[in-house]
Amino acid sequence: MKRPIDPSRIEVLDQAIVEILKRKTPSERLAMVFAANRTMRLRLEGHFRTYHPDWTDAQIQQEIAKRMLGGTAGATAPCYKSADKRSTGRTSSIGRNCLDWATLGRRSSND
Repeated sequence: MKRPIDPSRIEVLDQAIVEILKRKTPSERLAMVFAANRTMRLRLEGHFRTYHPDWTDAQIQQEIAKRMLGGTAGATAPCYKSADKRSTGRTSSIGRNCLDWATLGRRSSND
């Protein structure tokens, strides 16, 4: 069953950006996608190395893959509840306060 498109969730591109993208070849546009993917992977890797210094490279790569494929952080990178109303209310294995990206900017149901 198809859900109707919510017009409030559609981002309208600036016409100048549209014209620039139209002038790019398919391979240039694909290169932009790959660059964005690499940037996201590097940012996630930096996040995990900072907040989970005890994780192995394999654990970090597994969590990156999970995040990039639509998984949630709660199962392997949970956070403990603090005075910060944005925290998720879960316990971190390394005892640091961190935010679950899936709930970033929203209040936890535990608040």
